[in-house]
Amino acid sequence: MDSSFPENRAMTSRSVGRANRRATRDAATRPSVPSGKYADGERVLRALARQGLLLLQDPRLPSVAGLVAGGPVHGSWWGHPKGQQIFRVSEWLADHPEVLVNRLVSRKVTYVHRRLWPAILAVARAREPWQTRGLSRMARAILTRLRRFGRLRTDRIAGPARRVSGAARELEESLLVHTEWIHTERGAHARMLETCSERPGAPRRRPGTPSPRWSASWPG
Repeated sequence: MDSSFPENRAMTSRSVGRANRRATRDAATRPSVPSGKYADGERVLRALARQGLLLLQDPRLPSVAGLVAGGPVHGSWWGHPKGQQIFRVSEWLADHPEVLVNRLVSRKVTYVHRRLWPAILAVARAREPWQTRGLSRMARAILTRLRRFGRLRTDRIAGPARRVSGAARELEESLLVHTEWIHTERGAHARMLETCSERPGAPRRRPGTPSPRWSASWPG
């Protein structure tokens, strides 16, 4: 394109502007990775392979935060000098094909190595009384729909957001569902809930793919 004409210069400027905005947007949504050629991430992954389980954070038990920080992290790891690196490593680890994330140990975020998946799946599919005992009406309604559809997004579940989030956490802590954080079409965050009938490691629908909309009957 000949940029000597004003209209062409304007088009070129707009094109460059669009390209810059697109690059900025793509960079913002691209998964973060650990620096130093994945050094911290690979080191934590090796520890996970040995241990089988790692908490995201715990002052006493082996954790991702402790391994990255070089020692136990007390309080919020966000305020730690290596907080950003802990975040990057935890995100990288959560996306790794050998890792499953759930609230398993002490109801805390737990990273599970692939070699333990069969044991976790056996417990999750057992449908023991403890898994449904005490579930809220909202959690039971979501579970009913999940058993029908297989997957649901929390931002597509009718009801107060806090109750929906709380119900999703109930199901996750009971090993009735696996959850995954996704970026929605509007740029917000939501959880993708899936039943344990979708085996860990099985091909997954692309994040952001719409799930069936539904209305839950929740207490007033």
